[in-house]
Amino acid sequence: MGCCGDVSDEDTDTSVVFRDLPDDVLAVRRVAFSALRHGERLRPEQLSLRTGLDGDAVNAALRWLHDAGLVERDDEGCVIGIAGLTLASTTHRLVLDGQSLHTWCAIDAVGIPAALSLDAQLTTSCAHCGAMLSVHIDHGEPPAGSPLRGWIPPTTCNNVRADVCPLANLFCSLEHLEKWRAEAGNPQGHVANLARFAELGRQAWGDLTEENEHV
Repeated sequence: MGCCGDVSDEDTDTSVVFRDLPDDVLAVRRVAFSALRHGERLRPEQLSLRTGLDGDAVNAALRWLHDAGLVERDDEGCVIGIAGLTLASTTHRLVLDGQSLHTWCAIDAVGIPAALSLDAQLTTSCAHCGAMLSVHIDHGEPPAGSPLRGWIPPTTCNNVRADVCPLANLFCSLEHLEKWRAEAGNPQGHVANLARFAELGRQAWGDLTEENEHV
């Protein structure tokens, strides 16, 4: 692939990683995500109560999510991260509707508030120069005309957290993104602006809006 331009028509559809999930997995995802939004970590038995699934079904769903890189758990087995949202500290800090959280990648940080139509404040750093970047999202809409650019790696992978999230970052500008890409050996993927990140978020997290959170 040659030098990247601005927003490509061939951008990878990140919602593919959430398509065709088993029903039990979807139920666990929705309930755990809703809890995390309010800073609450759930144990498997709490997930069982809130989803109406038995313990075996919940544990099978958690194993499925773990193998796909779509869940994060602490030493006690509580879910502390799911579908990109996490209570663990990362490079991407997200104040979502007043709740201080983090995300696994920059697509999550822009896409989640976009999908939920919420106010949010994202703080991250340029993956090339390390400069602090701050983005205010107003009722799900990132600022128009921002010079910030993000990288969308391919989502055809075995493990989302291991293979996609480390590369899905924001940059000060297209120039810094291109410098990073050259230094990184020209990895596959596409460049996107904040509006594209928001669009992808609405596709990937649209089922997690308030009206769809209850199973």
